[in-house]
Amino acid sequence: MQNYDTIATLAIGLAFRWLLFINLLLTDGLLAQSYASGPVIVLDPGHGGKDIGAHHGKCLEKNICLAISQKTRERILALMPESAVYLTREQDEFIPLKHRSAYANDLNADVFISIHCNAFPGNPKAARGSETYVMGLHKTDDNLQVALRENESLLLEQEAMNLQELQTESWIVLNHLQNQYLQQSIALANLVESRFATHHPGQSKGVKQAGFMVLHQASMPAILVEVGFLSHPEESSFLCSSSGQEEIASMLADAISGYFEKTPQFATIAAAPTPQIKAAPIVSNVYKVQLGACMQDPSENPRWAAYQDLEFVCENGVYKVFSGTYMDRESAVSQRDAWRKIGFKDAFVVPICISQE
Repeated sequence: MQNYDTIATLAIGLAFRWLLFINLLLTDGLLAQSYASGPVIVLDPGHGGKDIGAHHGKCLEKNICLAISQKTRERILALMPESAVYLTREQDEFIPLKHRSAYANDLNADVFISIHCNAFPGNPKAARGSETYVMGLHKTDDNLQVALRENESLLLEQEAMNLQELQTESWIVLNHLQNQYLQQSIALANLVESRFATHHPGQSKGVKQAGFMVLHQASMPAILVEVGFLSHPEESSFLCSSSGQEEIASMLADAISGYFEKTPQFATIAAAPTPQIKAAPIVSNVYKVQLGACMQDPSENPRWAAYQDLEFVCENGVYKVFSGTYMDRESAVSQRDAWRKIGFKDAFVVPICISQE
């Protein structure tokens, strides 16, 4: 005999869950759009998890890239409060290469910047300094070797091909290069290297082209920055130090800010206000402190149970933990510092734009 009450209850439960799912999708989309009136910037800390990248002793590329990306985000938000800055990873975890650019595409980002450290297989003192790549053909064998080393992350992915296929240049080179973004990518790369040429202790090795898979499907201006050579003993010390990472972050943020000053759709970010012919919506900021991000629902993690009034938001499969709502940035920064003192070292301030029609 059928238990119709049980069947009805299950049906109602399934319907409720479906409506909740739809609501979450709509909420996530609106939230992602409301976080910035300015550009959306995605920083990609190279490597991560089982993919350590280059290394010099205990100094690992994956850790340096994450630290520089986090510091760069802070600098960008200080220079461009209207912007939204996302990281493809917030912790030491392995992210497949194609998922990194896909994340930027899902956010409809305005630029994608992948951050890496270089390495030289020969004399460790023979190569130092920065170089920035845009997607394109390999102009020299050196460019090919750099691309091959960075693309080796594919071997750690489940769907990866064998090394012989990986080293086939025809596979690495982008077959459908989106030419409409190439000039903007080159412009951004030039700005980055101009800062490094002036301030980087190893100076700049210039802008180059190579076939990096992480840039392969980015539907926006995209660059890969090699911030220095871990194989060089002096440069390794610079890259491993907190002060060196701060310097690199400052150079990157300054270049990114300069790029958007010259980009027509965001030129008003750094320019003086001009009279408006039509009345525009009033836009104001409130601020939140982001404490962390993870792939699992943090509401079920006992780590957060001891803290009150936390907000959990899921964006593109990543759960983010926020604290407080502040009307001015100074108050948010003060609370950010308080969170950092009790152990949340990666806490940072997020501006949220509110439009009043």
